[in-house]
Amino acid sequence: MYNIILCDDDPVFIGYMKTMILDEKSMKNNSTFFEFHSGEELLEKLDRKKEYHLLILDMQMRMLGGHEVAKRFRKEFPDVILVFCSGVCKPTVESFEVTPFRYLLKEYTKERLQQEIEVILQQMKSKRTIPLLAGYSHNHIVKLKPDDILYIAVAKRGSTVYLYGRSDSHDNIVVSCREKVSELYNTYQEHGFGYAHNSYIVNLKYITKITSTELELINGTRLSIARSKVKEFRTAFIDYMSNKYN
Repeated sequence: MYNIILCDDDPVFIGYMKTMILDEKSMKNNSTFFEFHSGEELLEKLDRKKEYHLLILDMQMRMLGGHEVAKRFRKEFPDVILVFCSGVCKPTVESFEVTPFRYLLKEYTKERLQQEIEVILQQMKSKRTIPLLAGYSHNHIVKLKPDDILYIAVAKRGSTVYLYGRSDSHDNIVVSCREKVSELYNTYQEHGFGYAHNSYIVNLKYITKITSTELELINGTRLSIARSKVKEFRTAFIDYMSNKYN
């Protein structure tokens, strides 16, 4: 599922863009749209914990302009594909400081705009961001990529995330997450995580040693492997290593 943000003070144009995007067959049942009619509304109501894939942003809105909205958006969502669109504004040096992928003009013919949309959607699909884990550390929202994580353990409310690069100490527990380990496994299994125990999933990338009862991570942390998980976990690890070096 692709999460697409449309921000324009003209609801008719938002509807037009949705139609153009949904004209692509692969997007019809694979898209969720988030519509905003001002830059202020976007920055205020955007869900910081959600993963977004594309932002199509009007350059000239009534109050906060596209450049300023893009700058603030980029601070929290650096990897989302950004596309500017405008009826009057032309690209400037400032426009490219936030690394837009395309700059669309509303005066484009339907055929030209459809061609641009096809290119944008292809880029979105090829660049689809690795899922980010959104959690909390000292009352701040933190977003983590799979490579940031050593393992994720069951907690009273959700789960606790142990980060790569930390020593095995209380400082190692830096992020709490509302999702359960089982829910996170469904997302991160295809990104190299395996169940070593009912209480935790492990990033297979950071395993340096494995036996029938225990594994050791790159930072020296040792975790037991549950008897019920040994076969499944070793198979997942072997498959991961085979794919890594093929």
